[in-house]
Amino acid sequence: MTGVSLRGVRKSYGAVEVIHGIDLEIERGDFVVFVGPSGCGKSTLLRMIAGLENITSGSIDISGKTVNDVPSPDRGISMVFQSYALYPHMTVADNMGFGLKVRRTPVQRIRETVGAAAKALQLDTYLERFPKALSGGQRQRVAIGRAIVREPEVFLFDEPLSNLDASLRNQTRIEIARLHRSLDATMIYVTHDQIEALTLATKIAVLRDGVLQQFDTPEQVYNSPTNTFVAGFMGAPPMNLIDGRVGIDSSGLHLMLERSDADPVRLPLPDVAATRQRDGQRVVFGLRPEVLGHGRAGDDPARAEMSCQINYVEVTGADRIAVTEFTGGQFFARLPAGSQVNEGDETVLSFDLQHINLFDWETGLRIETRIPAGTAP
Repeated sequence: MTGVSLRGVRKSYGAVEVIHGIDLEIERGDFVVFVGPSGCGKSTLLRMIAGLENITSGSIDISGKTVNDVPSPDRGISMVFQSYALYPHMTVADNMGFGLKVRRTPVQRIRETVGAAAKALQLDTYLERFPKALSGGQRQRVAIGRAIVREPEVFLFDEPLSNLDASLRNQTRIEIARLHRSLDATMIYVTHDQIEALTLATKIAVLRDGVLQQFDTPEQVYNSPTNTFVAGFMGAPPMNLIDGRVGIDSSGLHLMLERSDADPVRLPLPDVAATRQRDGQRVVFGLRPEVLGHGRAGDDPARAEMSCQINYVEVTGADRIAVTEFTGGQFFARLPAGSQVNEGDETVLSFDLQHINLFDWETGLRIETRIPAGTAP
């Protein structure tokens, strides 16, 4: 059964439409992450699912029941906000059990439910403490625990880790992932952090200006982005996107990438039926920085290479980010820390042809360059 279904959901504030006809089918037990730049509508969409914002048109179903007109407390959801929203005068146990107390749940049942949730979140030794005696990560876990004890059908998270420092964010992210596995619950999570999206999600919904760009597994969103926006948004550094032109001659299909200060780069393209481009057609060439290696391709026909001058090197500890330039902008290569690449060097970068991404220059939509599974070459 579908956990949450959105069909043609729109949201307008007066004449300004901010959510443009979203269709989503979220399966029971999925961990779906809404991701996108600030102002893309991800939090608004989450708040509409929660019943905190009215929808302008369309429908929202939770566990097979249309909830358009159902008040938020009756939708079978629990929400964890960016701010912890804990009662400072209550202990951890009282904060976690407050919702059950309001519903007149028997005291013994509250103790058992709160105790089980606290143990799952490693808060069982903090139950008698007040929020002021807790760290930021512990307070956020209390907020998550308060959501757990309600035993909702769907958990909603609105950027719950954004107030934490990097170390606590990593730790709490692991705990949320572990919690999802143990509860086998449907979770919908909003973040602008791509690492959170890629590591937590079973599926990612990428939004831009209130329009759904792609809804797929993290692997597909990262490795096979549906358009140049998704390609350029996901990843740090993002996918290299360079304007080019397709060429067709006696040697087969190739791509020419223009450079303002050097000769064009000529790259072979995978010759599969799905490419079927015309000679001279403008496209956008995409390549992830981490698939590039330092050194020549040699005689391997499955690899290509490009000569370039390194303009800048950023050392991150585990990697060296080498930056060169094409006419379309900067071009990044994520190389191992031990790579002997320095600013000002003339060098060669190589990569497997299977990692090439092509996009239509006019529409930005993906052009498939890989042979579909089960198709004979």
